[in-house]
Amino acid sequence: MSRPGSHRSLPAAAAVAALLLLLFIAIDTPTADNGLEDQVMQLNERIAGLEAKLADLASDVRSQHPDPRMEQEAAQALLGINNMIRAGNSEQARDEMDDFMVTYRNTRAGKQATSLHQELGVVGKEVPGEWNFTGWFQGEDDIDLDSDGTTILVFWETWCPHCRREVPKLQTVADQYADQGLQVLGVSRLSRGGTEEKMMAFLDDNNLEFPMARDDGTISAHFGVAGIPAVAVVKSGKVVWRGHPAKIAPEMLESWME
Repeated sequence: MSRPGSHRSLPAAAAVAALLLLLFIAIDTPTADNGLEDQVMQLNERIAGLEAKLADLASDVRSQHPDPRMEQEAAQALLGINNMIRAGNSEQARDEMDDFMVTYRNTRAGKQATSLHQELGVVGKEVPGEWNFTGWFQGEDDIDLDSDGTTILVFWETWCPHCRREVPKLQTVADQYADQGLQVLGVSRLSRGGTEEKMMAFLDDNNLEFPMARDDGTISAHFGVAGIPAVAVVKSGKVVWRGHPAKIAPEMLESWME
């Protein structure tokens, strides 16, 4: 009598057996008489392709039948990484995340952490050698982009509802930490029908006073911005944090200003 649920593994087992059979055939099947070296090369290519298929199949099986213990370990590990970030230890979190993705990529936590992994990948990157903004909406003379202090860059657009909610909050942050040298810089591409008139109206309506620059996509790409709103925090010429502005916590701000 089969164990309850054991029939679920039969398709996967059959697929593995089929791939192993193909691997045997690939090894056993003679190739065209193009010389021994060509035959070996063709055989290696066949084997590499079948090994890749086996790896993909194993990944699919793991994702369909998650290991509860590994899922719990992954969730705890991801929580620890997020705590490192909140404590201002983004570089340590970046290194831990690299190891995390090697071990737990196919877990639920691993799949949820894909965006965080990409954001942490920007941490430690140097600022652009040239800040090639295509123009300024306001404040060009009020910011020092070569400063060793802390600068918050927020990438956003006027059509984005989340941006319209989060960007005005950064004016409060800018005012609160101005005496400690914090700079805030808004960056927009004026995409999706955005215009200078719409930008200036939003700035006026929300009493936004921090500098605002226009980007052709070059600066956004440098900081790995794919979705908005997005923030890059720069200190001493390097990125110390990348993420969504809503995730900025008071303790993170304090650590950046030290």
